[in-house]
Amino acid sequence: MRGRLEWRALRRAPDIDLILALAAFVALLVDPLLLHKITELTPVMGVLAFLTAAPLAARRRFPLGVLAIELPLLLACLAVFHPNRAAVGITMLLVFTVGLEGGRSRSLVVGALMAPVVTAAVFITGTRGTLTDIIAYSSLVLGALLAGETLRARQELGRALAEEAAREREAAAQHRFDEERLALAHELHDIIGHAWWPSTSRLRPPRAVSERPAMPRPRHWMR
Repeated sequence: MRGRLEWRALRRAPDIDLILALAAFVALLVDPLLLHKITELTPVMGVLAFLTAAPLAARRRFPLGVLAIELPLLLACLAVFHPNRAAVGITMLLVFTVGLEGGRSRSLVVGALMAPVVTAAVFITGTRGTLTDIIAYSSLVLGALLAGETLRARQELGRALAEEAAREREAAAQHRFDEERLALAHELHDIIGHAWWPSTSRLRPPRAVSERPAMPRPRHWMR
């Protein structure tokens, strides 16, 4: 549990976004060199790669805004120096972030729009853009979107369960408090009743002594 919390805190740290932006910058420049699509880097390529990678530092705060900025920049990079795999990786990161940070309907709309955009980019920039590449790239983008949506749903479920457990603990504590207060009230009632009973018995007036019946007079008094 502690390791999971530490990993979650590390994943949410702002430094991770800077590291990912730096990795995206390097990948955009190295990918076409490894695929032998270019022979050397130019200042224009470096500027485009930097402008494309820099907005990734704010991807979690403004997921849709960063996605809107990144799309034309990625297409420009693909048109100039063809970093196909790096562009697909960056797109996967962006749609994953939108799926994680955005709502369900927003995620579905983004996924429906991103798949044809990636497909068009493969056709525009690659000489080897086959049907297999189109299916593979589109599947990767949709898979990243699904992963973000799944993780967001799990987080919402975890928060809902935690809130429900907190409400149950609060209700149980309130119930115990009510029971203790009722028991204390009964105990005080018994103590006060036992203490009050002798006092009330001493305050009662004594029973009146009955008078003796009058003795009959002798008959000679009647004469």
